[in-house]
Amino acid sequence: MMTHSTTTSTAGPAPIPAATDADRGAVRQLLYTNTDRVVDGARAGGWQILARSPTLDDATASRLLALVEPRLNPVAPLSGFPTPEEVGSAARRLAQVPTADGTVLVHTAPAGADATGRPNTMTHIAVLADEKRPAVCTADLWRSPGWRVPFGPDEVRATRMPAAGEIIPGRNVSDDSVADFMAESGRAAVLVALADLLGDVLARRADAPADKTTTVLLGTDSTDEAALWVGALQRTCAPCTGRRLGFSTLERVGSARDIESLMASGVDLACVPRRDLEALSARRGVVVVDPQAPPTLPPATAWARLVAGMTTDLGAWVAGVEVVREVLDRLSDHRDLTPGWPLAMAEACDPGVLTGSDRGEGPVDEAADHELVACQPRAVVDDDYLVAVVGDRVLGSTRTDPAYWYDKLSALPERAPAEGVVTGLARKYVETAVRAPRWLLEGARRCDRRAADRLSSWSGSEEGRRALGPALETAVDTVSHDRRDTAVLVMVDRLTRDGVVLPRARTDELLLPAARALAADQDPTGLRERVVRLDLARRCRARLARLVEQVLREEPARDRAIPWMSHDAVAWLGHGAMREGLTGLTAQIALTDLVDDPDAAKAGRAVEALNGVTGSFEIRADAARALAAHATVDLLRTRPQGWRNAWDVLAPALLADPRSPTSAGICRELLAGRAHPEASMGRAVYTRFSVPTAVSLVVLVHHAPLMTRSSVDAAVTYASNVLVAVGVLGADAALAASPTVAAARSKALAVLTLVVWNGRPVRLPGHERTWGAAVQELDAHLDRDPGLLAAPGETGAGRLLARAVDRLYWCDHNTEIPEELFASVRRELSEVRGAEERSSAALGGRDETVRAIVRAWYVYLGPQWGRALRDELVSAMAQAPDADRWLDGCVLPADPARGASGLRRRLFGGHRAAGRERST
Repeated sequence: MMTHSTTTSTAGPAPIPAATDADRGAVRQLLYTNTDRVVDGARAGGWQILARSPTLDDATASRLLALVEPRLNPVAPLSGFPTPEEVGSAARRLAQVPTADGTVLVHTAPAGADATGRPNTMTHIAVLADEKRPAVCTADLWRSPGWRVPFGPDEVRATRMPAAGEIIPGRNVSDDSVADFMAESGRAAVLVALADLLGDVLARRADAPADKTTTVLLGTDSTDEAALWVGALQRTCAPCTGRRLGFSTLERVGSARDIESLMASGVDLACVPRRDLEALSARRGVVVVDPQAPPTLPPATAWARLVAGMTTDLGAWVAGVEVVREVLDRLSDHRDLTPGWPLAMAEACDPGVLTGSDRGEGPVDEAADHELVACQPRAVVDDDYLVAVVGDRVLGSTRTDPAYWYDKLSALPERAPAEGVVTGLARKYVETAVRAPRWLLEGARRCDRRAADRLSSWSGSEEGRRALGPALETAVDTVSHDRRDTAVLVMVDRLTRDGVVLPRARTDELLLPAARALAADQDPTGLRERVVRLDLARRCRARLARLVEQVLREEPARDRAIPWMSHDAVAWLGHGAMREGLTGLTAQIALTDLVDDPDAAKAGRAVEALNGVTGSFEIRADAARALAAHATVDLLRTRPQGWRNAWDVLAPALLADPRSPTSAGICRELLAGRAHPEASMGRAVYTRFSVPTAVSLVVLVHHAPLMTRSSVDAAVTYASNVLVAVGVLGADAALAASPTVAAARSKALAVLTLVVWNGRPVRLPGHERTWGAAVQELDAHLDRDPGLLAAPGETGAGRLLARAVDRLYWCDHNTEIPEELFASVRRELSEVRGAEERSSAALGGRDETVRAIVRAWYVYLGPQWGRALRDELVSAMAQAPDADRWLDGCVLPADPARGASGLRRRLFGGHRAAGRERST
């Protein structure tokens, strides 16, 4: 039916005849056939649009032509010379296709032979208006006198479109003819099966266009019988609903291609000659219904069960049709009706009309109740009588099973109005649920989103708020006889899952014992263990999480260290709590995660969480270790004031990244807060420091330009304080092992060595033996890490280095002092010797260390700045003969990127030591 084949005229498009005034009404029409005409003196022949309504644009006409199948291919075609009676009763096809352009009727009738002798048909298309409450079933238009059915080329050529009002019901499909048709034995089961198969797609099309999922093939003996089947089905629903059914009174399925074409079409119900069914094989998506072998399965859908009640006998059928019309007459709009609603409303208005009994029991009554809930037409609210009938029917039951009322809530459509039935069903459900202990404590029962939405909405209404207080107390009393101490918690969870919004204050009071058990560090009664074994819904857990947060805030940490909550409790509450702004609980979760599987991302979340904790607290030792190993100083820049053992985390982080500007900022703030600003470290030597001050100073020395920008007094004082700090940290094995501490110690010792070579005695703090090994290691440390001497951006020689290098030169050349410089050089060297004698023994005889310092500084500066350093040093030794050659050959490495080799140090070291000894 859905294929389209045409022969295009070479004479160009034929003009469209003018439409009559009736065509300007609601129905738009189009005639399509094979004809030849003379237009403006030229002959136009072939398949073409013979006429169309002026309101039918080209794009719409093109879409309608895609619905045309000109071939009829009936089982018994007309003879070569049929009588008028035979033409009038010939097989035709009436197809109905719901489209975006509206409901389209495609009527195709035999038109004899065309001018060339080939079989011809006339297709008459009508696009129905979108009516709110159409009164006529489209199947009743079968053999309407308005359809154009010319026969022979002359009649075809002379055919004109009818007025829209001419397409009226014919005589073949009417209330009487359909009633007589349904009175035949076996036809009731067939109609019930059709309702079962087609009800779902028709119901879905009540809200929006919906694609079919099944193509139903109905075997018939004639197209007249096919029209009666469609007419019968349409009388069991609203005519508006019937227009959403795609049907055809004649389709052939002799080949696989025919089946595929039909499945791809908009036809839901295809009537096919019964003999076509004989060779048909089973196919997915296709269901065959043969009236000669009526289905025996009981009806499965509500509409089908209602149709079964209507077809029990002729009286029920006639009464059902009559009451359905009376119901529909009361509604101003039928467009949102489901197929079964009119019959359900008919049974509600006239109990027993479909069942023969007003007892309100049985499958038909259940189906009626279901439809009255599942469909909530907008127009019903305007009719007080229908509103009252629905309310009495749906809410009048005395059933005490909450599942019964929950199923009805679940069946409510999305667009159901919030008042009336919806409110009543919510109230009925809550009233029965709170008195049913098994329902309240049942573990695995279905939860429906639509029901939850309705219950939530009702809970927020004034009626709901009034009712839920007493209802909750009833529920508490109902479950109070259960021996489990988690029964109340389970009850709250089940009602919350259902969508009921319980009174907050009372619910919190009921949940508080469970929250205290979850928040505790011990579980003496075992309640926590029993709670975490429960499978509670997310909403209930979220409520418990908020209460746990409340408990954590009300009960300060005191002697407990975060995280103290059990691993099971944290895992059970879930990470959703971290998104709810629950700061105390978030800290417990984040630190537990960090301890379980430490990494930088978890450390970041843990620090962020701790910043939300108020009051005084500590974190657990294993958490502190994990945080210290993965938290950066940038993360720790901001810390809560009450974090008592923050230094256990901050100290390792600072020592891990001493050159970070953030580290320097933190340490300067800490020193200032302890009344020891960094500047004071260059004015007085302290005898002891706290660990935080010691760490701060060890970090800050990496930012102190002691080599070039400090006076001798400031340099010796600052460096001495650094060694005091290093001594303090020596008491902590973990801190003392930090490379940052070693680098700070080496820098301080290097600076103090230069101070001695500048003629200033230095006494190292603490015991002499404390520094001996460090001084011995200094040269090697400088070779490994030349940059340890420099502050960020520090360049040049500076006074300390330049004067020490000058004196080192004369030590190397003590037997080659020019006569005119002899006295001054001897004074310089004596000053160094005197300073060494008055200094700590570890700093004596360190000429090779001075050489290592110069070399390290040169390597640190690199090629560009290293060359500038050389020139500056040569300039400072203006009176020294061949100073540049001495620097290049005896002090500076050939490659600034590399330090001196150990062999070179050994070779030159022995010579210089001997030379210096001779000079004294």
